[in-house]
Amino acid sequence: MTKPSVHPFSITVRPSRLAPGTFSWRINAIGGDCEACTIFYASFDEARRAAKARLEILVAQWRSNESSGQGRAP
Repeated sequence: MTKPSVHPFSITVRPSRLAPGTFSWRINAIGGDCEACTIFYASFDEARRAAKARLEILVAQWRSNESSGQGRAP
């Protein structure tokens, strides 16, 4: 059995510059693709949980592409 590849994504959660007192997230992929949230969260943990939920979807899509031979981040 082969070990699954490490996904190419990283999460950044930070205070929002647009809405002080709130937080936003961004998911970057090696190669330059990225995705950012479109809403603001009241706490760091709330933003982190939302980012992790989105990351799970992106990783599943990436693994599906990798197993079908495409191998690039969506």
